[in-house]
Amino acid sequence: MATTRQVLLSEVRDTLTRAGFCVSAPMDPWTATFDVVARRDDTLVVVKAYSNIDKLSKQSADLLRSVASTLRGAPVVIGLRTSRGELEQGVLYLRHAVPIMSLPTLQEHLLEGVPPFVFAGPGGQYVSLDGDTLARVRNDRGISLSEIADAAGVSRRTISMYEQGMSAQVESARRLEQFLGVALVRSLDPFSSRPELEERRSTLSGLLEIEHDIFSRLEGLGYRVLPTTGCPFDALSSAKSNVFLTAVKAGAPDLNTKVRARTIAQIARVAERESVLFVEKDVDRTSIEGTPVIARKELERIGDPEEILRLIRERGGRTC
Repeated sequence: MATTRQVLLSEVRDTLTRAGFCVSAPMDPWTATFDVVARRDDTLVVVKAYSNIDKLSKQSADLLRSVASTLRGAPVVIGLRTSRGELEQGVLYLRHAVPIMSLPTLQEHLLEGVPPFVFAGPGGQYVSLDGDTLARVRNDRGISLSEIADAAGVSRRTISMYEQGMSAQVESARRLEQFLGVALVRSLDPFSSRPELEERRSTLSGLLEIEHDIFSRLEGLGYRVLPTTGCPFDALSSAKSNVFLTAVKAGAPDLNTKVRARTIAQIARVAERESVLFVEKDVDRTSIEGTPVIARKELERIGDPEEILRLIRERGGRTC
């Protein structure tokens, strides 16, 4: 019987847990952007599972990358196949700047300590070479570019580019290592974060009136607001090293609000971040299911960005 996405996600969570990660519960019914977040020490990953990775659109990938980056983590997709066939074990794929791998590759990496070395690219499979070691060994031994190029089956120009950091096809790398007798292929880190993605910004168009008002107010106080879709929270708000999951509730809190607040609080605990729920009207509580609550009128009276963080931490049970 074919593996379903739900079974795949269950096995992904089990693998992360066995590898020592603290893992959130699945995000259903908020499954558009990511499925789980997981943390082990300083490594935070935001994970999405697909049976067929062709379903990963550029829009979904952009938001997944932005959520992960704002949380100071790394995005990763675990999949089973593409329309052309199953994902290969030990191979790292990349679509829309999001790393993708199979479940066996994830298990091999986390449970057996064997990272992927090969990544799929246009025209075949490639590896990352240690260009400095290649240049040093070649120069120390007095080997010319022509000699080493002949051994690898590539041009002199290609060897020069390898030494400058260009990736190599798998077979060419194998020939190089065999000719020189040294290890040149470097392992890949599928959980490496990319800080430059933090510069991506979403607009505040297409929002509810209360969402636009809350987010605009936060921006006026100096926070960078990244609106989200397909998440239990509505945005990620950040200033310097402080990031909090931001939810907005129009109307009075209801049963769904409790479920949502509980989910947000769990994600925040795993990600080691703050969370807050902004509500339209004053309520007689300072938190809901572990998520601090701030009324719209309270926010309007705040003129110091540090005051928001103080309220969030105080109402979330933190004192520092």
